[in-house]
Amino acid sequence: MPESASVSSGLPEAAILVADAVGYSRAMSRDEAAALGAFGASRRLIDQLVRQHGGRIFATAGDSVLAEFNQTDAAVGCAVAIQRGIEAALAAGALLMRFRIGVHQGPVHRVGADLLGATVNVAARLEGLSNTGGICISAAVRDALGSTDGLVLEPVGQRILKNIEAPIEVLRIRLGEPGREDFLEQRRLGVAVLPFLDTSGEVAGYLADGLADDLIAGLARFRTLAVMARGATFHYRGAAVDPRRVAADLGVGFIVRGTCAALGANLRIRIELVQARSGSVLWAERFEGAATDLLATQETIVERVVAALAGQIAAAGQADSIRRRPASPAAFDLLLQGIFHAHQTEPAATATALRLFGEVLAVEPDYPLALAWQALMQLRRWGWAPTGGGDLREVLEDARRAAALDPGDAWCQLVLGQVAMYAGDLDLAAVHHKRATALNPFDAHILALRSPLAVYLGKPEEGVLLIERALLLDPFPPPWYATNHGLALYAARRYAEAAAAYAGAAAPQTGVLAGLAASLAQMGDMAGAGRAAARLLAREPRFRVGVFLAMRPFREAADLAHLREGLTLAGLSD
Repeated sequence: MPESASVSSGLPEAAILVADAVGYSRAMSRDEAAALGAFGASRRLIDQLVRQHGGRIFATAGDSVLAEFNQTDAAVGCAVAIQRGIEAALAAGALLMRFRIGVHQGPVHRVGADLLGATVNVAARLEGLSNTGGICISAAVRDALGSTDGLVLEPVGQRILKNIEAPIEVLRIRLGEPGREDFLEQRRLGVAVLPFLDTSGEVAGYLADGLADDLIAGLARFRTLAVMARGATFHYRGAAVDPRRVAADLGVGFIVRGTCAALGANLRIRIELVQARSGSVLWAERFEGAATDLLATQETIVERVVAALAGQIAAAGQADSIRRRPASPAAFDLLLQGIFHAHQTEPAATATALRLFGEVLAVEPDYPLALAWQALMQLRRWGWAPTGGGDLREVLEDARRAAALDPGDAWCQLVLGQVAMYAGDLDLAAVHHKRATALNPFDAHILALRSPLAVYLGKPEEGVLLIERALLLDPFPPPWYATNHGLALYAARRYAEAAAAYAGAAAPQTGVLAGLAASLAQMGDMAGAGRAAARLLAREPRFRVGVFLAMRPFREAADLAHLREGLTLAGLSD
């Protein structure tokens, strides 16, 4: 549940310092003994400085330290001393880890020796916004400081922090550390859902509020989106406000607004997505019908709208990143560019995506989404190998790591399921596909990628339903949807529909051409099957049916034989 950035008065106040080691997991995976030694040396320095500044460490969580100070100046002084002390030790040749630090001031709940509450949570979020070796503080800390002499404060502006209702004004204390281009802040695209307007004056308030709440909950499942909590937009209720002003107030890039109107026994609902910078409407949809019918299908309406909104926001973010690539782009910009190319199916686009994801990981080695996308592109490249794709163990390890780093990310779970599927572990794949769907049932891509697993498990009609539901949710699907659609239809013996799906693929790759040839052959169109096979062999002269099938993890021998039959009928050699 989102928490307010402030707590009711009457509670004791404290300044909270949160420090987190940079690259700890990566260092542990490379040389555990060296990483533990460096972390231990850093902790000894931090612990000593906390004591010297009158603070108390009240919690540690793996590679994090949480400290309490009675005086704000002492907390900030300690944070500066920690960063300067670590840099001095590193310059002298000592082996330490660098840290990021966040400091926030406010009321706290004391539970024994522990401290809980929004103040602690905000400090942790501020740590995530800081640069390596840097410090982020809130405006509350700045205002409570006795003096800022000797501090170089750099305004960051209003920032949306995860599970915090109101935006927080953030500042950086500049110590000469290298910037991270606001990576963790930029990793989410900001969107605010305004309360729906009742343009007729006859719609129950709970209905309008319920629609907005459902959209907020659905959009919040997408990890690349920062969705403002309801409390942040509540005061705009009942007013037709300029979305650009709202976006400026809240620091978001996109606004979702809607209207409800009662028309006798009917109800009309209109929803639109507005880009804050231009004020232009990127997407709009209208639903109209009997009020009872619309209420009965509200879940379906929300599902469709959330999927469309998320897709439009992601597309806008990717396009902006391509157009506005800076000289030293942030990791998030690189990630968006990589995803943009990953949605294409040409080998050159895949190579570009892999390069971009590699650049992201060079900046942020433990960024789960980048690891997951890299693993998915490696899997795609494996699938194109004409003589067998080799071992998937390293790719599976990367996918496991991504899912372990962020077990709540639906896409990381989905990618682990995909890699496990092609590695032949269909049961493991099913577990992670289901987790991905549970985490985000609104993501059309997850449904589209679940479709082949259903086929390989011997459930082709389920595979058809999954991919066609994805196509319904995403009106502008990427080219690879056609591949999965064709496979499911072929396995279901719906050859004409399969051929049509395969034929619709842009820049068809090996799997598409093979599936098209098999579908046409099963239809008895031997001339068409021959042409498709010829195109396939022109692209992959070394193509062999046996190798192609060995990379398709059918559980049932009969399903494997069925695909072999079509490929052989098309004249392709085993």
